[in-house]
Amino acid sequence: ILPDKEQAAYFANDLEELFDEVEEDYTKKEVMFYPSTNKKPYSYDSTENANIILRLETLNRINNGEHLMVVTYPEAIAEKVVSKKLLENNSTTIKKGDEVSLDYLIDVLDEYNFDRVDFVTKSGEYAVRGGIVDVFSFSEQKPYRIEMMGDEVDSIRSFDIVSQMSIEEKTRLVIVPNLQDKELTQENHIPFFSYFASDTIVWTKELGIVLDKVEKEYSLAEKVFDENTTLIKQMPVNEVYSTKKDIYDSLVKHSVVEVGNPYIKTNTKEIVYKTSLQPVFNKSFDLFEEKLESLTLDGYSNYFLVPDKKQKERIEKIIDEFTKQEKIVKVSYLPFALSFGFIDEENKQSFFT
Repeated sequence: ILPDKEQAAYFANDLEELFDEVEEDYTKKEVMFYPSTNKKPYSYDSTENANIILRLETLNRINNGEHLMVVTYPEAIAEKVVSKKLLENNSTTIKKGDEVSLDYLIDVLDEYNFDRVDFVTKSGEYAVRGGIVDVFSFSEQKPYRIEMMGDEVDSIRSFDIVSQMSIEEKTRLVIVPNLQDKELTQENHIPFFSYFASDTIVWTKELGIVLDKVEKEYSLAEKVFDENTTLIKQMPVNEVYSTKKDIYDSLVKHSVVEVGNPYIKTNTKEIVYKTSLQPVFNKSFDLFEEKLESLTLDGYSNYFLVPDKKQKERIEKIIDEFTKQEKIVKVSYLPFALSFGFIDEENKQSFFT
């Protein structure tokens, strides 16, 4: 859990690069980014369909017992989620070869409040042409085409909205409605962390700030709820949003690793890293050379972490120009962006970026 959306997005991207998942289909990724649904509480008009898809996919995969790394931020975890029972009761799996009548499939989609259109363009829509059903589930990032042969599912394929051309053949499709839909979610919601197994490890940065932002989101929701002048009945705030205490009580049921100022005071162990930040050279190669030689003489191994191979060659050339010492540095290419450098005083190593 990072203190804000921007930090969370950058961190998730770094993890995807590290685990070589940038080009991977999101349904196969181990790294999942978990966003909030609305730009502000109760603003259903500003709900992002893509965010709903990511949230539902994450919940589905956690519920199925998959091992994931979920990266998120305060506004996202402040929103309560549908119960496991509701998630299971409001999803329909269609498999190739299943005996399913077209009328049954249409009834399910209508019950899920999907809109029937001529051509699907967004989540929550479906179209029927003869024995072909196009459906855009809230659990998928692409629409799917189900071809029926009588009452049997003959094929399931993802397709491109613009060209209408098939992309990939599938053996199964899970159809999930918009579980933020007020008509489908009249029962109580539960905190996000209720989905996690007891042995889940939660990593947080500046937990105090995270919890304060959760409380701020709850207070904002209360204000919006109290100022509601429409005839639309809204669900009570405590059924839609978690309080600071809700999140804290959920967190302490797990092992929590805090980075930054510690917030949890009981049953804790502090890990101290004997490191110092990378020095500031202000583009002075003299200062840079002096520090590098000083570290080398003190017995440090020096490493450069660079984002691409061209940068690796450039750094090696610069170092060769101002020093003739051998093994003064080791330059490593890492295929992801790093935004830190440090000197490890305990293990006599320095890392420059």
